[in-house]
Amino acid sequence: MKRSYASGATSKVTGAIYRPARRSVLRAQHETETRAVCCAAMTKDTGTELSGLPQLGAFDKALAMQFESVGPDKVVAWMDLGPDQHTPWGVVHGGVYTAAVETAASLGASAAVLDRGQFAVGVNNNTDFLRPVVTGRVRVAADPIQQGATQQLWQVNITRADNGKLVARGQVRLQNVLLPDRHPDRA
Repeated sequence: MKRSYASGATSKVTGAIYRPARRSVLRAQHETETRAVCCAAMTKDTGTELSGLPQLGAFDKALAMQFESVGPDKVVAWMDLGPDQHTPWGVVHGGVYTAAVETAASLGASAAVLDRGQFAVGVNNNTDFLRPVVTGRVRVAADPIQQGATQQLWQVNITRADNGKLVARGQVRLQNVLLPDRHPDRA
């Protein structure tokens, strides 16, 4: 049953009360805070600012990706791989590549929709492991294949820095969703 209130309307699906005036105030606050506070994520070696994006979490920091550039149409990062990322058989674990693919695609896709008050979350990640790496530096390059209003598709290639050979490649489908403080159910 749908009920209407002077201050807003109730959703048929969730039962949440929507308050348009409050949301617009939160939107303005968030845009100001995002520009001022959330620009602090820095990479270890390059000092490149991840403009407008929140600081990386502990999981992403553990990957030790060093970002050369992060933008709505390209992400480039580097990783130094070695024994800390090995399987018991002495090669880099495939989960490292899968996580790097998801991280690069998510940052690029989020950069593409940040000005709309959204971020992107992975809904499907297909990563192929093409050749083993024991130790060395790799380049992670992410490019959008398709960027729509509700979903995006990104392709990520991981290549050896020393010879350019493809080590792994991935494709990530992402959903564009409202930032947590812009979601009507959380306002």
